[in-house]
Amino acid sequence: MSDKARRVLKVPAGANVVVSLVFSAYHKRIDRAVKDIVMAAELCGVKRSGPVVMPTRKKSWTILRSPFVNKKSQETLALHTHRRLLQVEGEKDTVQRFVNFVVDVMEPLLTVKVYESTLHDLTKFWTFGGSIAKARQNVKPETK
Repeated sequence: MSDKARRVLKVPAGANVVVSLVFSAYHKRIDRAVKDIVMAAELCGVKRSGPVVMPTRKKSWTILRSPFVNKKSQETLALHTHRRLLQVEGEKDTVQRFVNFVVDVMEPLLTVKVYESTLHDLTKFWTFGGSIAKARQNVKPETK
């Protein structure tokens, strides 16, 4: 496998990572292929959500059957792109191994786009001046 296809997640070690995998194919066999990938995710022990069925992109073209006469004789061609979304969450190392596994063993009929994001602990950025218990005490109940 080429180095270009390998994904390297750019987050600190030990951080939780959410990776969105968008699979697309021109054939309805995408469901069976994504089901196999979901089973692999369960065996790897990563949390997952999906697969979510995304809207099918439809492109159509109309061409003339005859280049000279018979303008009314036309043929319509269509191309349907089926897409599925699978989100995987876990530690960086586990998710990276899973993504590399998916890219390695993926069926040739699928293409995949990988989007990554990290989960941050919000208490580092925003606190109520202490603990959550103090924050709950500071909230005043509504009066009618």
